[in-house]
Amino acid sequence: MQSAEREKYQPACVAQRLQVENLRNGRLKICAPDSAGSNAKTVTSSRKCCGLFERRESWKLTWRGRAVGFLVGAGLVTGFFLGIHPFLAVSDPPNGDVFVVEGWIHDYAVDEAVKLFQQGRWQQVFSTGGPSVNFGSTLAEYDSYAEIARDKLLTLGLKPEQIVTVRAPARERDRTYASAVALRKWFQDHSIKATSVTVVTIGPHARRTRLMYDKAFRGSVAVGVVSVVNREYDAARWWRFSEGVKEILSESFSYLYARFFFFPAD
Repeated sequence: MQSAEREKYQPACVAQRLQVENLRNGRLKICAPDSAGSNAKTVTSSRKCCGLFERRESWKLTWRGRAVGFLVGAGLVTGFFLGIHPFLAVSDPPNGDVFVVEGWIHDYAVDEAVKLFQQGRWQQVFSTGGPSVNFGSTLAEYDSYAEIARDKLLTLGLKPEQIVTVRAPARERDRTYASAVALRKWFQDHSIKATSVTVVTIGPHARRTRLMYDKAFRGSVAVGVVSVVNREYDAARWWRFSEGVKEILSESFSYLYARFFFFPAD
């Protein structure tokens, strides 16, 4: 009778309890009710080496799961390789009121800028850029990239009165932003109220250029960029060229920094 009552009022695992089995082997058998209070579940764990290691049940991918994961990963990698260059080397219609050439770009890019300038309605071109420690003896006569671009523009047929040189201060980093700020201050000093700007740059630097000019002008002007194709590698297969890999990786990380972590004070 007493045994029957115990079975009636103490059903196995209805109240949460622990049973220790094979203590010498460090094995624990845990019996606990499920969310409904019935259908007891048993979870077995194993501890060894004085409790430093523990074995537990875990979920693992099946071959179907691994196949789906592989296909998704392959799609993401393919999308990155095929889409990152067009994303970074963005080009906008050259409709800005002000025409700007970044002074550091290659000679062939300046040549493309001159052709675009002569086809448009602009009266002046602004060359921007600051000094660099990499000028060397051949460029020692120049004080900034803006002046280098000015000489290139003159060589390609523009008149001195068509070129405005805007020198940026020396900066070890964020030089594009410094050039944009220098241009904004030049506009303020000369009472020029521009509504839109077109900046000629090169390759994947274009998207970061547009972002930096937009930050520098604080959204007061519409910023467009024209990206001249970098001739040092095939843009469609940039991953096959060391220069392409270096530029894409550098500009990708630099754009992420500028987009999410760069908050200028000026």
